[in-house]
Amino acid sequence: MPPPSSFDATSTQLIFGIEGIAEKYDGIILDQFGVLHDGKKALAGAREAVEKLLEMKKTVMILSNTTRRSWSCLKLLRELGFPSDKFCGALTSGEHAWHRIRDMVSKGELGRKCLWLGRVYPEKDKKNDEYPNGLGLEFVAHVDDADFILLKGLSVIAKGTGQVRPIGYNFSKSGELRGELKQIFEKAARKKLPVHCLNPDRVSVLPDGSLAYQPGTLASLYKELLRVDGNGKGLVTIYGKPTRESMLQCLAMMKTEASRALMVGDSLEHDIQGANNAGVDSLFIATGIHSSHTISRMPSRVFSSTCAALVAAGTWVLSAGSGSPKMFGIALIASIIQLTGAVRCYASLQGRKFTLDWNPLDMDALETLCQKHRAKPTISPDIFLGIEKISSPGVRAWLMPLYGGAADRCHNVTLICTCVNI
Repeated sequence: MPPPSSFDATSTQLIFGIEGIAEKYDGIILDQFGVLHDGKKALAGAREAVEKLLEMKKTVMILSNTTRRSWSCLKLLRELGFPSDKFCGALTSGEHAWHRIRDMVSKGELGRKCLWLGRVYPEKDKKNDEYPNGLGLEFVAHVDDADFILLKGLSVIAKGTGQVRPIGYNFSKSGELRGELKQIFEKAARKKLPVHCLNPDRVSVLPDGSLAYQPGTLASLYKELLRVDGNGKGLVTIYGKPTRESMLQCLAMMKTEASRALMVGDSLEHDIQGANNAGVDSLFIATGIHSSHTISRMPSRVFSSTCAALVAAGTWVLSAGSGSPKMFGIALIASIIQLTGAVRCYASLQGRKFTLDWNPLDMDALETLCQKHRAKPTISPDIFLGIEKISSPGVRAWLMPLYGGAADRCHNVTLICTCVNI
């Protein structure tokens, strides 16, 4: 039976955090950006949540779509205050790619000549420039000489050569193909050149809350060029999530069955869909990459609607005293419209606690996103739905099965949280 078209939140229970369901799982797989930290600092409550999981004797593993090697990921988490030395380990998309590319090159399945698109690391992270060591690659400065493109960053072209040059504009901000970068990928499409994308994420959340385009967006633009230039199916290879291979590799490292593992992430397209692909339950953090769509500011709308209604009502009273029938009629209509809006807002919050910083999930927007990413939510009798204001203790969570578009059935439990406190 297909899942219902919307959520039914009328008869639900509130749950606090994952402690109540943690007994179901032996292994917890964690995304990092948007779940544990923002790139510069740990997110509120994240360290405490991880420490609690470790106290509960859970096997903790990091699965991240970062182009760095796994050791670099664990080093960053340690610097941010996480006990990464107690983790089972980490698997990054960069690590996943390193082993696959090395194997393909050694077997002759992939040419050695590589045009490397990368980034400029600060002095303390220069060791990340050693990424290609051991791959047996020969780096070239121009696409005409390349067997494939290594898409690792969005700052410079032809890393590893004496002709390194900047891309020339901020792709992370614009998400558009321009200048030499556009010429490179147009020529690559005509040559049907393979591209290996080390980070399939399309966007990421910056510390200031804004979004930045990632290599996954450039890989998608290249796919469009390939379609325009003819069939280029299979020429773009991505690593990490949502590939089934990366999730299964995590399970093997954790020595945990899929039925006893939980994936925690903030991306429907990568974390949730990746867990889906491997039959792993998933926990969705709603305040991450999709927060601008999933988090509703309903109390603000109630407040503004009420103020507008009072202003309209005041205008109506003043116009009544002015003796102008036209002004009186206009003010009356405006008052009715604004008061109706305020009443509808209040009615939608009936029976729910809220303050002006109350940020519940926007269920309609969430459902639209799930449909977009082939993940349609549904409700079953044993599923809990909780709504609580952000400022109160504990995790505010929504628990639901995830509908996989490829399979005509509901499967995998998804817990939707507004933060990751236990």
